[in-house]
Amino acid sequence: MSDSQDRNPRFTPAAGYHFLTPFYDAGVAITTRERRWRGRLVELMAPAPDDIILDVGSGTGNLALAIARRGGGARYLGIDPDDAATRIAREKTARLSPQPDFRVGFFTAASIVGWPMPTKVTICLVLHQVGLAEKARLLREAWLCLAPGGQLYIADYGEQRSRLMRILFRLTIQQLDGRWLSTGAHRRSGI
Repeated sequence: MSDSQDRNPRFTPAAGYHFLTPFYDAGVAITTRERRWRGRLVELMAPAPDDIILDVGSGTGNLALAIARRGGGARYLGIDPDDAATRIAREKTARLSPQPDFRVGFFTAASIVGWPMPTKVTICLVLHQVGLAEKARLLREAWLCLAPGGQLYIADYGEQRSRLMRILFRLTIQQLDGRWLSTGAHRRSGI
């Protein structure tokens, strides 16, 4: 992929650049203690057989795998604008039952027409990538598509409280997720 494709203003690819997408899973596992937080998220969600779980920004399918490991038979629906990440997700989850359903596209309530109303919606490692208006839009759309009595779960980076942690966060996560170090402005947005 060319660098111009990596700077696509429409979304942030997994690991920040298209050419790094194959390494995304390893990077998240190393930098975020993923097993711990994803496991805790799935534990809090307590998937049940009658649940329909929508994963906004489903990436490479790691949440689908974590839900399947827990069992319970919930139906998983994932949407992500990154075609390469979605291909990886489909490959990784091909043997799961029930079979997860993935779509490539930007999330809106209208973009999931044809899918049943989710009882639970998750937004994982997405909101730190987008500006305040997009955060509000994603949360509004998630709320609109939830079944009555549904639940919304968010897992993302918290505030970096020390100067050292802010510097390290900027040099690693924000750099890969598309923030310019000199200005702190987004170069990409949207999911």
